[in-house]
Amino acid sequence: MAIGDASVTQITQAFSAHGPAVQGALLNGATDLFGGLAVIELVWVVGWSVANKTDIFDIMIVVTRFAIGIGFWLWMMKNWTQMASAITRTFWTWGNSAATAAGGTALVTPMNFLNAGGNLAAAIWDGMSIATPGKDMLLVFAGIVVAVIFAFICGLMISVIAEAFLASYLGTVLMAFNASNFTRGFGQSPIRYAIAVGVKLMTLQFIAGLSQGIVTDWATAAKTGGSLNWQDIFLMDSVPLVLAMLAWSGPKIAQDLIIGSHLSVGNPVLALARQIATTAAQLAVSATGGGAAVVAGGQLAGRQMAARTAAGAAPASAAARAAAVARLTASNVASAAASDVGRRLGGSYSASHGYAGFRVAADLNKKQP
Repeated sequence: MAIGDASVTQITQAFSAHGPAVQGALLNGATDLFGGLAVIELVWVVGWSVANKTDIFDIMIVVTRFAIGIGFWLWMMKNWTQMASAITRTFWTWGNSAATAAGGTALVTPMNFLNAGGNLAAAIWDGMSIATPGKDMLLVFAGIVVAVIFAFICGLMISVIAEAFLASYLGTVLMAFNASNFTRGFGQSPIRYAIAVGVKLMTLQFIAGLSQGIVTDWATAAKTGGSLNWQDIFLMDSVPLVLAMLAWSGPKIAQDLIIGSHLSVGNPVLALARQIATTAAQLAVSATGGGAAVVAGGQLAGRQMAARTAAGAAPASAAARAAAVARLTASNVASAAASDVGRRLGGSYSASHGYAGFRVAADLNKKQP
């Protein structure tokens, strides 16, 4: 049975062949998610403007900006697959140019690289002779080591190519999160990741191009230079191992430079625990401050309702009074929060310290009904 040189290429072709179908299936779900988040964002933006008694023309400006932003992110989501593919291919082209400029092989594919390793292993095995059985055993082992190492590097190349496909197709779903400011951090992550994968692919292409050039020269020299000595065998086992280490660590380092994980130090588990504890503490303070502001707003609303009752201007029914207290509470908190923001923008010293929720609560406690 002849498998053929295209056997390894079929792995990457499986991703590219089914790519359009995958894109269509994911895009349908991403569009639904995008639409839902866009509606929530629109309600939030308009509702906040109305609650703050914003002028109708200002509301129109806010809605126009919202429509422009939503249109841009919708276009990005629908065309993300092509854009991500263009990003990774551009970096791959740069890596190929760098390898060619350094004297390496151009347009290295996983199958080409595997063939280069096979040629080197075959050249090693061709040096076997019945007259030297001890050396023959070492040559058999050396050829197996070379074949395994180059198959490993070939697998690394295929994994990076597959990662580029995943970044382009699966990133479409995450792009839907750009419809809302609250989830936009998730939506922008595919952009950084596509660039990181592109840099990783560029680095691996550069290493593979240089490595294949070296190995091809070795295979030619081994076939034409006669019997291999012990030093040749040692180098043909050691250098491919070094190349494998470079192919494993180099692209990862390049990717970390984009993502930023190279900046992390210490035990990652402890670092994660510290981050979780810090975030939990910040959320607790924020929640407590927000609760204090609502309580203070409710207390002020109670005093306001008492003043209206004394003046004979309060609603007659209990339900109407409860609804009025709720409206007053919301109005008090929103008004105090807006005033706090205004003081911060105006450079007030007191508004730049402490937490907003507690500052709002303090303002409401001082306010007279």
